[in-house]
Amino acid sequence: MSTSKRKQMPVRASGNNRKSQDYDNRMESSVIREVKLLVFLGVCILLFLGNFGWAGIGDTGINWISNRLKGLIGIMEYVLPVYMFISALYMYANPTNRKVRFRIILSALLGLEIILFIQFLSGSSNMELKWSEYYKNSMESLFTAGAIGGKIASLIYSVVGLVGGFILLILGLIIICILLTEKSFVNQVKKAGQKSSAAIEENIQRNRQN
Repeated sequence: MSTSKRKQMPVRASGNNRKSQDYDNRMESSVIREVKLLVFLGVCILLFLGNFGWAGIGDTGINWISNRLKGLIGIMEYVLPVYMFISALYMYANPTNRKVRFRIILSALLGLEIILFIQFLSGSSNMELKWSEYYKNSMESLFTAGAIGGKIASLIYSVVGLVGGFILLILGLIIICILLTEKSFVNQVKKAGQKSSAAIEENIQRNRQN
């Protein structure tokens, strides 16, 4: 009996050591993830400041990067640092949640929709420019779609035209909103119609009573 008890003691000790080691590993990985998040926050802040020329001397440093991004994605460069950090926060809080990742991708597609709308609103005269022209215009102006948005909009325009492009963008916007909110668009339209019809009936009854 005494020999069996002596043999079991090291097993318990090794089990405790494993638990403590796993706890230390989790704590270390948590600290590393938090440090990465703070470093990423610093990068996002610098990119945001670079939009206003506050992160470098002239067109240098982070200002240079922000200006080039402005040439690529236009006005969405002002939103990009905020989007990046919020996405990182969600990923930090939900590292294994696929739904969170899916919504982050949908949010990026929503941003793409916005810059495509901006490009289509500029009219057909700005739909057949070169990449360098889109890039230059976005560097010089604020309300632009950037070279990426400009070329994608140009491709859509060449296939379906201006009106067809607006229709495709509206449909895409509705689909993205449905996926983000997980609510049926048709049901929302029905509810709105029922509310409006009920309000009209109430007004008619009030007018009759008066």
